[in-house]
Amino acid sequence: MAISKTEVIDQVKREMALANFQRINSKCFKLCVTRPGTTFTSAEKECVNQCTDRFQDAWNLISQTYMARLKRDGGAH
Repeated sequence: MAISKTEVIDQVKREMALANFQRINSKCFKLCVTRPGTTFTSAEKECVNQCTDRFQDAWNLISQTYMARLKRDGGAH
């Protein structure tokens, strides 16, 4: 059974999303959890939540800006 181009693209997108998720979690964990233990403090939970939210906000802004630029420039990049 041959794999279609669309299936390959979808798989690559999933792998990229997972890699991005892992990178964000790693960065936020290092930033927010200074003394690992068996549970998270409420401050650590809040820090991780805010950190991941900011990464997501930044990703969305960059994506929107890039798409707008492609539309404006006619996709000539």
